[in-house]
Amino acid sequence: MYSIYTKYFEWFSNDYKVLNMRNIRLFIVVIICLILSGPLWAQQQYEKRGVENVFVEIYHIAEDETLQDSNGQTIPKGTVTYRIYVDMVEGYKLQAMYGIKDHPLIFKTTTQFYNQVDWGSSIGSEVLNRQIEEYGVALDSWLTMGPASRKHIGVRLSDDTDGTILPFPGFESSDGLLEFPNIPAIIKYGINLDLFEEEDNQGHFYTEDGVLAILGGIQGLDKQNLVLVAQLTTDGALSFELNFQVNNPDCGTENYVARNPKSNEIKSEFLIYPKP
Repeated sequence: MYSIYTKYFEWFSNDYKVLNMRNIRLFIVVIICLILSGPLWAQQQYEKRGVENVFVEIYHIAEDETLQDSNGQTIPKGTVTYRIYVDMVEGYKLQAMYGIKDHPLIFKTTTQFYNQVDWGSSIGSEVLNRQIEEYGVALDSWLTMGPASRKHIGVRLSDDTDGTILPFPGFESSDGLLEFPNIPAIIKYGINLDLFEEEDNQGHFYTEDGVLAILGGIQGLDKQNLVLVAQLTTDGALSFELNFQVNNPDCGTENYVARNPKSNEIKSEFLIYPKP
């Protein structure tokens, strides 16, 4: 954890007014301090690594070129909507998905990401549940920390237990949306999500200066402990690099990075897609 904790104290002692990379590390530390109920050295007592894998689900494939969104935009036949989940050991909580220096957060396609510009959103927890039955909104591209709307948690189609509310092909029996009584607030710090608001975009999201986080962290809804972190729709080839911070049942923290691990950071090749 040197890259976060040590840099936090450097920032605090030198210049607390500058909003830059060091503030991202501070923000993550603040989150940790708010959610941990035990000492930070508990991390040394818990040896199991909590992030087991990243699961990419093909959520939907457009098969009908006649379907248009409210803006009149047709989603080309063959366009794929992907959902990306972090798979954690039971008992772990996802605290943050982030990009900092040497650990960029990247989502990329060889064409463009489809964004529903009328009623869509750049973040899953802000998707209007009263609009989600609209074709384009249901397939909109966004990042998240579990929620798929203001009313729903996103789950794999195979894990969906309450049927479907989406009235178009591909969702006849399940929709990957589970109603949840208290959708957690997702905190955005320093992260620019404008790309997921634009109809015409370069298909390349990249940040070394941003974080999405949930105070208290979030777990999956069952023992599999899968948490949705992105829904991305594109007719191109998808790739990504992810970095996560989680906390374990002993209230210690673990940081998983795609590349260039430092100190106690854990490098995991499954955070890179396609796998190297």
